[in-house]
Amino acid sequence: MKHTHLDGWYNVMTGLGTSRDKATRFQFQRNYISEMIAADLWKGSFLCAKAIEIVPKEMTRKGWSLTAQDADEVVAERVASASTKAEELSLRSKIRQAKQYARAYGGSAIFIGAVDGRRYDEPLDLARVRDVTSLVVLKPSELHPVSWYRNIMSPRFGEPAMWRVHPHLMFGDGTEATEVVGQSFEAHESRFITFREGVTSREDVVSENGFGYSIFDRILDTIRTFETGYANISAILQDFAQGVLKLKGLANLMAQGDEAVVQARLQAFELQRSNLRSILLDAEGEDFERKSTSLTDYPATLDRFAQLVASAFDMPVTVLMGESPAGLSATGASDIRLFYDRVSSDQNDQLTPALEWVYKILFAIGGGDPDHWKVSYEPLWQLTKLEEAQRRLAIAQTDQIYISNGVLLPEEVAISRFGSGEYSDHTEIDIELREALRERETEELLKEPEPVPEDLPQPPAADGESDGDGESPEDEDEAEDED
Repeated sequence: MKHTHLDGWYNVMTGLGTSRDKATRFQFQRNYISEMIAADLWKGSFLCAKAIEIVPKEMTRKGWSLTAQDADEVVAERVASASTKAEELSLRSKIRQAKQYARAYGGSAIFIGAVDGRRYDEPLDLARVRDVTSLVVLKPSELHPVSWYRNIMSPRFGEPAMWRVHPHLMFGDGTEATEVVGQSFEAHESRFITFREGVTSREDVVSENGFGYSIFDRILDTIRTFETGYANISAILQDFAQGVLKLKGLANLMAQGDEAVVQARLQAFELQRSNLRSILLDAEGEDFERKSTSLTDYPATLDRFAQLVASAFDMPVTVLMGESPAGLSATGASDIRLFYDRVSSDQNDQLTPALEWVYKILFAIGGGDPDHWKVSYEPLWQLTKLEEAQRRLAIAQTDQIYISNGVLLPEEVAISRFGSGEYSDHTEIDIELREALRERETEELLKEPEPVPEDLPQPPAADGESDGDGESPEDEDEAEDED
């Protein structure tokens, strides 16, 4: 027997908590934004453009660098060569564009034009890569999965294994563009790096042909509320002060069909206001006043809308609207730091795997993948010169304490801070140097002292000192006088 448990307050008379409750009639309906609509929103709304562009710009604004531990001249040359090739391919701008596509359309991919002597539908062979000629950013409508990884033991289970690519090309004379489909081909997933947005489950990837959902699916209603609020304010400002003219017997005139009399009076009234800048009224039956609309609560309401939009965009109002926060001693620095922390997390989660694969391919051109290399991102938060000086002073004081207590060696601090040619707050302990110093100290302790020769001539005794037999020269003089 099935039992149903009901927990909560309800009122039979008013319907609160029952099926007659108005709140229970609200139903959720998901927005689905097509690629075409998303493109129009991106082009036509400044707020939608910010929702798409700000985060990818911040993720790539300061760029990144390649670093390798214990890099000799060969490894350093490979790292420099890969970095130069990435700049030639405009890797940073391609990554930014792909991330913007992903936010707008739910996903994107970058086709890596690696030359390895194999067909595109075959897995990329790093050992045979000789060059990378291009990086092409593609929208979801330009890609379609042909096959999937179905083995649950595969690290890419549930991911597309093969893509069919049909790139879109635009041709035109400057006034009208025609979109055509380029040459279609199939390519293995190892020749792409992909980005997705809005994915909540593995089923989403399958239902969306290998990608996710546009961010507008979640925030479009909020954007509409915000921009509609500003549009309403604009309409109110156009009729901010409304003139009110009172005519005696207006209702009777309209009832008798004397609209021409009313219109003639209104025309004369407007003509007087334009030419004479004054108003002539019948003292007995007419009156004119100006009614203004109160805007007292509208600024606060729009500020609330702005906070709602910033919350939906997951970024501070300072970044979204470019305005300083209100309030005593308010700077917005903490909000911006939290935003940069989220962007930094996205860099590690989304950009790092993609960049590592691209650089593996670029390293293959120069002879192979060096050991212990990584992608490092520059900090997004920039200190002022005073803040930077204070930071270095605090680090120097800490270094002095460590050196005084034997935790660090002066050589280690000098190399860590200035060994790379630029100031660094990262401290590395030199194990080899410490072992060499320890061996030298051990050798000094174990070294036997040299014997002193016994036949060395003794220096003459100074005045007032004993000459070796226990008597001083003064005592000998006294003895001779007594004799």
